[in-house]
Amino acid sequence: MRRLLFLLICFSITSILCCSEIKNDLTNDNLKGKIKQRSITYYNIKDNKKTFIEKKVYYYDIDGFYSKIEYYSIKGKLRYTKKYYYDENYRITKIESIHSTSFVENIKTKYDKNHNLIEEYNETLNLKVIYRYDLNGNQIEMISYDSNGSICSSIRTTYDNNNREKYKTVYLSNELFLYKKEFIYNLTGEIEKVITYDHKNNVVNIHIFEYEYGNDDNIKIVKEYELNNNKNILLNIENYDYVKY
Repeated sequence: MRRLLFLLICFSITSILCCSEIKNDLTNDNLKGKIKQRSITYYNIKDNKKTFIEKKVYYYDIDGFYSKIEYYSIKGKLRYTKKYYYDENYRITKIESIHSTSFVENIKTKYDKNHNLIEEYNETLNLKVIYRYDLNGNQIEMISYDSNGSICSSIRTTYDNNNREKYKTVYLSNELFLYKKEFIYNLTGEIEKVITYDHKNNVVNIHIFEYEYGNDDNIKIVKEYELNNNKNILLNIENYDYVKY
C-alpha cells in the first residue's frame, strides 16, 4: 500500500475534487470527526518479520485542511516537512518542503474557476505539474515536466459511476504505455483489490487489502497481501493513530 500510494501521488500535493466548493483534507482522506493529527507507520513483512519502513504525520487545522506533513525515515529521523499556505478561499497558494539539510523547496499553485488545482510549479527546482479534470471535477490527467519544459511522464485516470478511481495508466515522455492499475472496491468504498497490468496488458500482480477500524470508524490497520498461487502473502502493514481536537 505504501509503495502504491507513493507512486501514484509522488508529484501530487492534495486532491480537490469538487466543482462548486473545496472539500477539506479530512473529507478527501475519508476521516470521521475533528482530527488534529494522523500518523501512519509503515512496516514491511518478510519471513514473518515486521520491519519499520517509514512514518508520515499529517497535521490538520481546525477547518480540516493540512497545515503540515512530516516524513520520517527508516531510522525514525525527520527527513523533511511540507508546510501549506492558503488564501481566504482555502486554495493552496504555496507549499514549502523543508528538508533536514535545511534545503527548502517552494511550490506555487494555480486553480481554475471551479477551485480545481491545475498547476504546481516548483520554483526551486524549476519543475512543473499540470492537472486536467472532467466535468465532475475528477482529476483525469497529471502531466509532469522537467526543468527544460519537456514531459517526463503522465498519469491518466478513469472513474466508475460512483466517481471512484477505476484505472490509472502511466505513460513515459514519448507516450510509451508503462503500466496500468485497476482498482476494485469493497462494500464500504475502500480499495479491496489492485490489479497491475504491464505494457502488454498482462497481469503482473494482484494485491489484496484488509482494513481494521477503531471505535470512531476511522481506519486503524491496513494489511496488504499479494495473491500468489491462490494464496494471500502478507507484504505490508500500515498502523494508524489519531489525535483529535
